[in-house]
This record gives sequence, structure tokens and C-alpha cells, in this order.
Amino acid sequence: MAQEVRSQLVSRVSGLAWISNSRGRVLTVLGEQGPRLPGGPVRDRQSDVAAVLGHVSQDTGLSVTPVRLLGINWEELPGAEVSQSFVYLCRAVSPCALVCPPDTATRQSHPWAIGWLTLGEARQDMPPASLRVFEAMWRAWRDNTTTVLQHGRPALGAPEYQASSWPS
Repeated sequence: MAQEVRSQLVSRVSGLAWISNSRGRVLTVLGEQGPRLPGGPVRDRQSDVAAVLGHVSQDTGLSVTPVRLLGINWEELPGAEVSQSFVYLCRAVSPCALVCPPDTATRQSHPWAIGWLTLGEARQDMPPASLRVFEAMWRAWRDNTTTVLQHGRPALGAPEYQASSWPS
């Protein structure tokens, strides 16, 4: 019984980056299930922001700085786990930095393709669940708000925050 209760409390946390360019495109990494935002899971005793910084560097070769929280997506996974993805609006530390994946020796499993997507391109290339989150983050980015989602849809009763209401 204690083991059962413990497994229900386990959650997965990830930190993702929303990095846009001057042409209104968002940086994505081609993963096993299609394009996704750069970032990844939080490791033991790591913050979601630290996860964003480390995974973005691994995925793209960019050093970024988080500007603000763009949104949170909560999902219930099989086995009663809960996944939380924190998406941060980020800027490249060097505005003229080139995006390039690290060399093959430092990559873990397989090479990633990196690309810049518009919302229309994302609608063609992303699986439905990922697309719902991408579209919601796109709206929050465009409207300068922060969104709270559950399974990629607006969380029932969750307020939408103006970005200026978040502390710097």
C-alpha cells in the first residue's frame, strides 16, 4: 500500500525554452515524435530554469537567459504520475549567436535537426498534443501573458496572467 501511494506522488518536471527570431519564428528541435521546443527533464535537485539552460545548450549550442515564464502545462500520465512542463520565454545571450547542435561526441543518442517554425508550419508538422501546447504558448507570447494548461488545453478556472504581473 505504501509503495502504491508513493508512486502516485511521483511527478516529472521539465523546463522548455521558447526562443523566437526577428522573423517571427520559434526555434524547435526535431525529436523522435516530431518538432518540439528545446529543453528537457529536470534532474535530481535541479531547478526547471537550470534544466532549460542545460538542455538548450545541449540541443542547440545556444546560451540563453530566461526572460519570463510563458506557461505551464500539466498532464496526467499512465501510472498516476503527473508531468509539469514549464515553458520560459528566452533570449540568446549573444544576439548574433549561431544555432548549431554540439558536436557528435557530446550528443547522447542521435543527432537532432534544428529548425525555426511559424505557427502555420507547426500546424503541418507537429502531432496534435504537442500542437495544442505550441498554439497556447504562441498566444501567450503574442499577447504578453502567461498561460496555465492541462493536457494542452486551458486549465479550468486558471487565470491568464499579464506578463507584467510576474516578478522580474
